Amino acid sequence: MAREFRPPAAPRAADLTSGSRTSSNRKGSGRQLGEQGFGSILIAPAMLAIVGLLFYPMIYAFWMSLNNIDFGTGKFSFVGLQNYINLFLDPRIIKSFKATIVFSVGVTVMTLVLSLLLALLLNQNFKGRGLCRALLLIPWAVAPIANGLMWKWMFNPRLGLINNLLISMGALGHFENWLMKPGPAMIAVIVTMVYKTLPFITLLFLAALQSIPAGLYEAAYIDGAGVFERFWRITLPLLRPSMVIIMVVLSVNTLKAFDMIYVLTEGGPADATMVANYMAYAQSFKLLRFGYGAALAFVISIVILLMNLGYFKFLYRGVSYE
Repeated sequence: MAREFRPPAAPRAADLTSGSRTSSNRKGSGRQLGEQGFGSILIAPAMLAIVGLLFYPMIYAFWMSLNNIDFGTGKFSFVGLQNYINLFLDPRIIKSFKATIVFSVGVTVMTLVLSLLLALLLNQNFKGRGLCRALLLIPWAVAPIANGLMWKWMFNPRLGLINNLLISMGALGHFENWLMKPGPAMIAVIVTMVYKTLPFITLLFLAALQSIPAGLYEAAYIDGAGVFERFWRITLPLLRPSMVIIMVVLSVNTLKAFDMIYVLTEGGPADATMVANYMAYAQSFKLLRFGYGAALAFVISIVILLMNLGYFKFLYRGVSYE
């Protein structure tokens, strides 16, 4: 018996739409994957350059810190963590870390206070504000070595500006050799570093001040808040996130300070200004203890990392302008 022929059911509109959408999604996903793959190919040379220029020297320096290296033959003698253990038993290294703390705290506190005051001043409307902002950048634009040489001349005992100015004012009775005494030498390198760092930090503070809505100050003024109260209750809390970033920048700059100290004191007198980073240089390139110097450099890097993590963990707080 012949079976009745039934034409196949026509697909529903929803099925057609769904199928079209699925096909379109697959094409879109394929196109997206293709674009991602093409993007990966484009950034691959840059990533390889970063790995080569950043991570390879880091890994090689860590390998050096695990060895004693003979400068004459270039032979590596594996000593494990002995260089790291010797660091904490070396009184010169301990003294260099104490000098680093004094230097870092002095530069950070002086720079924070002075740059905040300068930023508050430059945030006001007055004639010649643009010129003052431009002049502020000059110390930052000068090369660190040139900056150090300029200050070394100013601290010169006979011909320097500081001695002659103090003597002419009657504040000093004789020519003082500031860079040959431990205390004044440390103050000299702190002042020089502050002079170099101040413009950049002032710009960061100025940018943060200009991001605070003027309406907050107007509302506080209408409510009867004075200048100091507006600074304490509005400006300072809203500057807190920027201040953490600034402290990170300052801690990195002070812990890796080298060029100013090299020009001014070379770590002297009597290791008074021998900060840890300069000590790492001295151990590596003056005493030719490359493994020992590499170990010290790694310890400094870990200290910088821990300090910055501490800043973000305990000091950083987000702010809301609502």
